[in-house]
Amino acid sequence: MGIEELRREILEEAERKVNEILSEARAEADKIIRDAEEKARMIRLSREQEVRKRMEERLRSELSLARIEGKKLIVNTKWEVVDQVFKTAWERFTGFRGSKEYYGDFLPRMIALGVNKIGVDEVLIHVNKEDATRLKGLLGKLSKDVSKLVGRNIKIGLANDYLDIVGGVVVSDVEEKVYFNASFEALFNRAREELAVSIFELLFGGG
Repeated sequence: MGIEELRREILEEAERKVNEILSEARAEADKIIRDAEEKARMIRLSREQEVRKRMEERLRSELSLARIEGKKLIVNTKWEVVDQVFKTAWERFTGFRGSKEYYGDFLPRMIALGVNKIGVDEVLIHVNKEDATRLKGLLGKLSKDVSKLVGRNIKIGLANDYLDIVGGVVVSDVEEKVYFNASFEALFNRAREELAVSIFELLFGGG
């Protein structure tokens, strides 16, 4: 083998080795690129899933809040209807003040109730200014009507002070230590407290 042939063989072997190394390097580079792309895809997928999860959680939270707000709005609207019922009832209730029924039946019954609650035979009645003017000449008849209702003789006096009430009466003993409030406002508020829930259930089935 001559020197030229040896050199050529060495160069060919070197070129073959270089090609092998380059081929292995390319394969390794391709593998690294594929691995990197796969990792990037997994990271992107993971981030997409995380973003989707957060959006779904936010949506569920917003929907839950919307449902709560919707239910509150419905309940509040229903109570507004109940309030309107009581407003109408109040207008009708106060509308008969000053009528024959008011002075001849309602006030005697309320005073009789107050007499029984307080447990005395002599009382003072406290009313608004308009009713006080009307009742000054009716105390004798009022005493007879109340006495008949309670079954014993009752003496009724008219208090000197006027109450700032729409109607009705406040009954007290003559020393003004014990009171029974049968004003329109007190009677209506007691009725509202007792009946509001029942009216709500009657109108909306308790829903």
